[in-house]
Amino acid sequence: MRGWGGASTPFVLASSVRDTNSLLHLLEGKQPQAPYQIAPLLESDLWNELDFTTLRIGYTVHSPVGSTVSEDAIHAVESVIQLFQDQGAVVEEAAPEYDGVALMEAYYVMNGAETAAMMQKIARGMNRSLTPSDMEPMTWAIYQYGLKLSAADYIDAFAVWDQAAEVMTNYHQQYDLFLTPTTAEVAPLLSREYQSRELLRRLQAMDEGTSIIQAAQLVYEMFEKSLAVTPFTQLANLTGQPAISLPLYVNEEKLPLGVQLMAQKGQEPVLIQIAEFFENANLFRSAIE
Repeated sequence: MRGWGGASTPFVLASSVRDTNSLLHLLEGKQPQAPYQIAPLLESDLWNELDFTTLRIGYTVHSPVGSTVSEDAIHAVESVIQLFQDQGAVVEEAAPEYDGVALMEAYYVMNGAETAAMMQKIARGMNRSLTPSDMEPMTWAIYQYGLKLSAADYIDAFAVWDQAAEVMTNYHQQYDLFLTPTTAEVAPLLSREYQSRELLRRLQAMDEGTSIIQAAQLVYEMFEKSLAVTPFTQLANLTGQPAISLPLYVNEEKLPLGVQLMAQKGQEPVLIQIAEFFENANLFRSAIE
């Protein structure tokens, strides 16, 4: 189904490549009720031996939203580059040229609109208006932002997604894979706070008197610190491309950080083959080693 404008796809964190591949094929299939159908997997070469010498891989260690990328994340990518080069792949520093901030702003428009629609349905079921006390401040802020958006805003947001998808289509004419850190730093503490008390107060105070420009700024500020931790993964969601995160790095403090590989549409089997190669070579790393 078309969840979150098509940007949300249910899957799992798997403990093995075999499980990942099995679930991928289990979940593959047409949904007659869905407005758009996913293209079938290109399986002709799935279990043939992967020829790394045919691969051209572009990579970046720079955040698409201009946030800081840790030395651990850079080292994680550098170590994987070496692994690919040792197998004969061509690896070049080359990032697709898109505006990461504008893309995230377009995502927040969709998020706001979808949340507003969901909350309005809940309000009708409860037969009353919703108030800030009914939900957390972040949810309230997204809801209020969504109420201020027009249908034109929603369509314009998807146009930004489409532009990014075109950029990636062109990128994959030159590079089979796009390599990045999965996150910009190692696993953060669960206790980390991403919004100050003052920001939460401002979020909860959003109402019909807040302008749409102010609301958009507050929503971006609300996500800014968490986005800085995970600036690389949204691109695949919003362009509809397959991507996989592989556990190939653990720092000196035994904290993990994955690397992400993104492929063109329909090339999930290539990602599975690469993951299987690294797993069989005993290169997967665990924080509990």
